[in-house]
Amino acid sequence: ICSKSPNAFFVYRKAFVDQLSNFTGKNKLKMTEVSRLVSSRWKMESKQVKLAYEEIAKQVEQELNNIRNKDLVYTDDFDIGRRKKKNNKRGR
Repeated sequence: ICSKSPNAFFVYRKAFVDQLSNFTGKNKLKMTEVSRLVSSRWKMESKQVKLAYEEIAKQVEQELNNIRNKDLVYTDDFDIGRRKKKNNKRGR
């Protein structure tokens, strides 16, 4: 998993889109319109709400890092993947 963790706005946007989809009952929303709506609503949110979404984003980042780190393989051999230099001596 190489994707970047979502920030507070993207967590907010995901929740907003999910609620909007449930409310409207439509699966196909025009994302350009949704993005404008979410952006204007985010700007109007209180600091408390934004801090709450920042905490959620931190939790998501921790969980993603746990998943990423689980798949890592640690080794003491630093030469893995390095090419060995060829001996390019030419007789002159």
